[in-house]
Amino acid sequence: LATGDYYTGRVDSKATVPNKVDIKDFKATQPEFRDIDPVTVFATLSAETLDTEILGEATIACSGSNDGSKGIKQNFEPASFTPDKIKLVPYNSWPLTCTFKEGTFKQPPTRSALINFSVQFPFESQAYLKTYWMDAATLLALRRQNIDPLDQYKITDKNPLAVYTNGPLKIGMGLAGQTLLGLDRTTDRKDLTLGVTYDNAWRGYVVGFDHIVILVPKGMRITGVVGQPDIPRQIKCGDPQYTIEPCDDTIDNIYVFTPKNVDASKSLTFLYRIEILASDFDLVLSPSPITSRFFKTTASYNYKLEAALSVPVLEMAMDPAVPADMAGPSMKYEIRKLREILWPSGAVLVEGEVPAPVAVTGTRCDLCDLMMDDFDGHGLGECVEVCKACGG
Repeated sequence: LATGDYYTGRVDSKATVPNKVDIKDFKATQPEFRDIDPVTVFATLSAETLDTEILGEATIACSGSNDGSKGIKQNFEPASFTPDKIKLVPYNSWPLTCTFKEGTFKQPPTRSALINFSVQFPFESQAYLKTYWMDAATLLALRRQNIDPLDQYKITDKNPLAVYTNGPLKIGMGLAGQTLLGLDRTTDRKDLTLGVTYDNAWRGYVVGFDHIVILVPKGMRITGVVGQPDIPRQIKCGDPQYTIEPCDDTIDNIYVFTPKNVDASKSLTFLYRIEILASDFDLVLSPSPITSRFFKTTASYNYKLEAALSVPVLEMAMDPAVPADMAGPSMKYEIRKLREILWPSGAVLVEGEVPAPVAVTGTRCDLCDLMMDDFDGHGLGECVEVCKACGG
């Protein structure tokens, strides 16, 4: 595994609409909740694609936590959420709902609830890289004459980039910056390194790779992967465990391996050691002066999308000084609402004074006896009596 090298690519030009699985329109059923209320949120899971007919089965989860503002961070499971599994089909969308029962966010107290939807699904991304090969003696002779071999043989695509399918990963491939390589018949072998970079393209992350398939031209073999304990295993076209399309055993050698000890959520580059024996040079070259050969890869992995929503939670704590006949779990909430009605927005409250209430269309409220200990906009801490409403 290499961390310093990075190989680039470009998306397949035939894929005119990007693959996209996303969580959209994540909202709560109301702008704020009391800590004694049930909390319900909803969202839409959408899938768009041209490259893949069936994306696979998605596993959906919902979870919640408090904001830790009271010094205690705690996670909570919902009372219900739907659906928990769906089969992803292109050009479709599915409603997601999640409900936490009454009082879930009451203990420990919190100012807001953080609710998270996650969707995990399998995906496959493919890429290929075109390279050019010549007899090393012919290549050297042209360069000594200051002749560009690619111009000489009318090759217009002089710096081919890897081409990858749309999906959660961008895939780059390269042979240490070389696109035209020579095989020297005076040597017994040629060693080279194929670098493949897997980089995140969506706003989620790779949970883990199931396996990676690498196809190299006939005459080449993979002898190892830098930083990986296992040597890729050679397989044949048609192996039912793996997706290998297109595949032809007469022109490709196929290898498969599963990465180990990597953080799949970040950009990764794997360096494949490749060996070409002199006895196989003619399999790579052709009777033509210059030959095109392709390297291909298919990565099978699990991808996870997450979306979070912060929902305000109003604390319903009671003050023991409130008269019994006025006691109730929503008292502090009602006092806050009352304050919004009685005093203009932005009114400056002075400790020890009770400002005069303002008139409200259709209603006139008189404050009888209201004691306050908090004027910072978070609500009233004590209340002996709330105002009495008189006919308008």
